[in-house]
Amino acid sequence: MYVVGGGHKFDDPTLSVLDQDHTSEGISIGKGVWLGAGVKVMDGTTIGEHTVVGAGAVVTKNLEKQVIATGIPATVQKSRLEIHKS
Repeated sequence: MYVVGGGHKFDDPTLSVLDQDHTSEGISIGKGVWLGAGVKVMDGTTIGEHTVVGAGAVVTKNLEKQVIATGIPATVQKSRLEIHKS
């Protein structure tokens, strides 16, 4: 798992990215979240409680609570609550 809690600005093409300001919006990971092997969580995202993120996924946008998300970028495949009803 890799949690990326910041980045760099790159607005000025006359400067290298490393010479420009840093950015950081923060990351929120809810209670009971399961992150599979190799998951990357990018800055500025929130993962809702009891969500499952499949191995190798890259979280670039917020994920609601109680969902299963996979892929690059991570997309919701289904609600965990739907599985419970079966």
